[in-house]
Amino acid sequence: MTPIEVDFAVVGNSPLALLLAALLAGTHKQKIVLIGQPPSPFSLAGGLALSVAPLTRPETWSMLAACVPETEKLIAHLGGKAALLRADPMFLANSASGVQALSHIRHMAHGFGHPVERVSSGEVNGQAIRWRDALWLNQVTLTSALLEWLDDNKISQHQTATLATRRDGKGRAVFNAGEHQIAARNAVLADDGAIVANLAPAVLQSRFNRATGTSILTEPTTPLAATVMVQIDSGVQLSQGAAGGIAATSPLAPDRALPQLAGLLKPHRHLRLAGQDQFTHLATRHGAPLVGTLTPSGPTILAGLGLVAPFLAPALARYLVGQASIGESTYFADRGVGAGPHIGDYSAVVAA
Repeated sequence: MTPIEVDFAVVGNSPLALLLAALLAGTHKQKIVLIGQPPSPFSLAGGLALSVAPLTRPETWSMLAACVPETEKLIAHLGGKAALLRADPMFLANSASGVQALSHIRHMAHGFGHPVERVSSGEVNGQAIRWRDALWLNQVTLTSALLEWLDDNKISQHQTATLATRRDGKGRAVFNAGEHQIAARNAVLADDGAIVANLAPAVLQSRFNRATGTSILTEPTTPLAATVMVQIDSGVQLSQGAAGGIAATSPLAPDRALPQLAGLLKPHRHLRLAGQDQFTHLATRHGAPLVGTLTPSGPTILAGLGLVAPFLAPALARYLVGQASIGESTYFADRGVGAGPHIGDYSAVVAA
């Protein structure tokens, strides 16, 4: 069997994976293949995608200052303008470390020109800050637009493929995809599902904490305090669409997540569950992002980038093709396999 030779095999079905595939193929003129099962329009997302997050590292804010406008233009160019929503997200905390982190985050965001304000204690339970005019991605709409763009531009796509050989005699990663074989000079595992499917269990266990998270959707109800809310102590994310239903995710399994979410949504009386789903969630052992290879012959891992992951796609694409600026190269190199918690943003688990 003669393998299909490509520059990059991008594995995953997240917004970050799709944006990377589009950037590598369109902007950087690389021959690529996208490997990933398109998400069902009826499945619930495993988390939000925002242009802001509870970030404590100034270099991340600096990176976003450059990347967010670029990503916004890119998405519009790729036909996904309808997926770009405006929101005033709220970040909440109850623990002492979380409240301290919120204060630091607010001052840090102000320093980079973000309109962030304290929320009065009467509005929410605990301490909170509110951003003004952030970008919130509708992931279903974005996925549909990006898959259509990839198809229109005849970018090779395979729903399933198995990493058979990390490196062959020519230094290529080899994937078996049904009757086809794909040989890629570079393989990129661009979301948690791709990482779990293509790394050995022992490697996963040594580098990541793996958990089952829970997503729910409620029937229409009264308005949340903000359209988008993130509880930084627990990792719970809430959002409310125009129809009034609340989408919520928790990094906990259903037996623990459902009571947790019920408690947070207690003010919404007579709330009814419209849907429920589960997702695999990975967190690095040190709580910081991981961008790089775990072994000299292994694929590139993109993990732990959080809420803002899709908005880092332009810089990540440049880094992958060797065209990153000095600042971008330093940023991602610092988050390589040897990184530690000192380059991570606030994490309730690490703080505890």
